[in-house]
This record gives sequence, structure tokens and C-alpha cells, in this order.
Amino acid sequence: MNMPIKIACILLVVCAAAACHSQNDQDNYPAKEDSTSPKIISIEGTAQNSKASAILLVDDKVYHIEGMLGWDDEMLNKIVIVKGEVVQMPAEQTRDADGGYRQAIGSPYTVIKNSTWWKK
Repeated sequence: MNMPIKIACILLVVCAAAACHSQNDQDNYPAKEDSTSPKIISIEGTAQNSKASAILLVDDKVYHIEGMLGWDDEMLNKIVIVKGEVVQMPAEQTRDADGGYRQAIGSPYTVIKNSTWWKK
């Protein structure tokens, strides 16, 4: 094998190894947080019940507490702090498949998921 071909082969092997190493390094970096990641908050408000769920009232804003049908008597109407993931939800369908009305939240709403709470 002549010298230029040997050099070309060595360069090809080195470049291929460098490309593999570079890809493996990228796999080890932590994933970037995207704008759709849940936002964790702690928020203070008044514990209330609605037909749909337990809610937290903060000024004019309503936060539904996911998975909770209502506050117990100890927390109801009290100032509480809720910590969890805030998620904006789309409006629910207010009509069923037959065109009749059904109970639903007919406008976009805010939910606190994976929440914990305590009385202030």
C-alpha cells in the first residue's frame, strides 16, 4: 500500500471513531427542559368545593385539584397552601355523541396535579 492510501485510511478510521465518540457524549448530557414541562408551584388560596372537584380560589383564578372531589371539613373555606404541577387543560365537550348536553367544564381551565396541601 502506498503512503497516501495509508494516510487516507488512517484519517477515515480516526474520523469515524471521533463521530461515534461525539454521538455517545451527546447521549450522556441531560435532556433540555422544554416549554411544555410541568411547572411546579406553591400557591396560597381558599379551599372550596365545586361540582367538578375540589378547587383553590386565588383572587379571580380557580385551580382544580386533580383527583380530589372535595375538601374535608377541616380544610374547607380555610386558607391553604397547595404545591403541585400546574397544567392548562382544554375545554371539555359539553355535548355527547347524540347531540345532547352533558356536564363538563366548557372552557379552558387550570389543574394542579400531583399535589400536596396544608393549612396556613
